[in-house]
Amino acid sequence: MLVLDKNNENRRLALSVLRQRPIAFDDFEPYEPATIPKIDVRTAFPPPYWSPTDHVLERTEAFVSRILEDFAYQWRHILRNRYNESTFRKLASAVIRIAMLDFNVVEEAPRRRSRNYHMVDVHQLPEWKCLDPTVIQIGCVWVVLSQDIKNSISLIREDYANHKDNASHGKPNRSVTYLVLSLRHIILCNIDDKTLKYTQPEPLFDGTNPPSKGAIKLLLIALHAAHTIPPIHYLPAELQDNILNSVSEGEIEGARIGCILNLGTPFLWKSGDRPLERVEWWRNRTTGPLEQQIWFGGCFSGVAYC
Repeated sequence: MLVLDKNNENRRLALSVLRQRPIAFDDFEPYEPATIPKIDVRTAFPPPYWSPTDHVLERTEAFVSRILEDFAYQWRHILRNRYNESTFRKLASAVIRIAMLDFNVVEEAPRRRSRNYHMVDVHQLPEWKCLDPTVIQIGCVWVVLSQDIKNSISLIREDYANHKDNASHGKPNRSVTYLVLSLRHIILCNIDDKTLKYTQPEPLFDGTNPPSKGAIKLLLIALHAAHTIPPIHYLPAELQDNILNSVSEGEIEGARIGCILNLGTPFLWKSGDRPLERVEWWRNRTTGPLEQQIWFGGCFSGVAYC
């Protein structure tokens, strides 16, 4: 099906017609695209809200925010529409890996390609592995993956009951922290035998707007454990920067390591005096700066900088 979406109308045409003859605009028939149901998250998670006091490193917040914003832009053709469970879990896996800085940076010199084309086409789907469990433990936090955010409370209570059943008799049950990830919203919850408290739902991906600062902060609070201080941290900042600059030819891998170890000065998204920009096209070029790509294992994330 060939789809033509404009600001004031939506039309489509069967590909069989396209194969038979030349087409004109009048050949397209109007259609109503599927709408994303509006969810009142404040109904599912009404006030009062919990405000965690955990500290988030500003350098990590800025670095992760930029990559997640560019990731959302590259995959906006999916995020602004409905998507199935498999695609949801692949995108959720990407969010978690970016937030945890668990990705590869592949550096590619300019090279000759047969043609120029988009890094992520409008018909393209993510190819990396998805997360299978609905509730998965990452460090000390349990992540709840659910597109139906209204159902997440019951999932949390059910999983917490299993924690209690598996706990040793005679020992007090500790509280458990859950990160609810629906892609459109993020919520951090904490539950014990007496209370369930949760943060205000924060918007993450809607296919149009960048992730909110609140959503990034909740991700990092949940997924980043307290940092130990390596001995190298006591070196002067200039020496730390020199070490990070020697990690790789490009700048992004050094910035990733700097966020993991809290080393060096904050990354300014520059290569020398030149700003690093998001790359949207695979281009046929033989000269120019290094291209730095974000990969999940052997699969390209759709995000690259040059």
